[in-house]
Amino acid sequence: MEDSNDAIEESASTELQECAPAHELPTTHFYSIEYPGYVRPESVSKAVDCLGGQSSIDRAFRRNAPKEDSLLELNLRPDNPFSHPLPGDLVPTNNILLRVVKRRLKRPPNDDGGGSQEVIGEYTAVAVGVIPKTARFRSEQSLPCRPCERRCALRAILIEVWPTFSTNRLKMILSPNFARR
Repeated sequence: MEDSNDAIEESASTELQECAPAHELPTTHFYSIEYPGYVRPESVSKAVDCLGGQSSIDRAFRRNAPKEDSLLELNLRPDNPFSHPLPGDLVPTNNILLRVVKRRLKRPPNDDGGGSQEVIGEYTAVAVGVIPKTARFRSEQSLPCRPCERRCALRAILIEVWPTFSTNRLKMILSPNFARR
């Protein structure tokens, strides 16, 4: 009986030794926006403007904000009055923001005649903060129809020039999908 208890204690102690070390999470809060597009460092200000400005973002992520203020809208074409904004959903999350750093270490070339250096990457990850809320834009955008200037110009040119074209010349201009064979 004592042998079985000792075996259980030994297996429990080996399980504790194999666990990853525990770290404290920082108390700094960050908020995340899942922006449906590419954002480069030079286009961050344009992305913020499409979200309604910094004041709109701050108002949406306020802690005790009422339901009307927690609405975040994304207008992908702010210069077009016919475009409709995408509504954003603020959802509670339990994410951790990590800062990942890759150090590249170069080893000198080997003595076997190879002139190439071996590059070794060493990664370190540090928890920077927690993300309690995330804004997501997952609804479909309604795309308004607007006239295209190029099509209208091409149509006007074809109407003017149509009577002068013969049928053979028209077959060469039109794509093979529209031409008779």
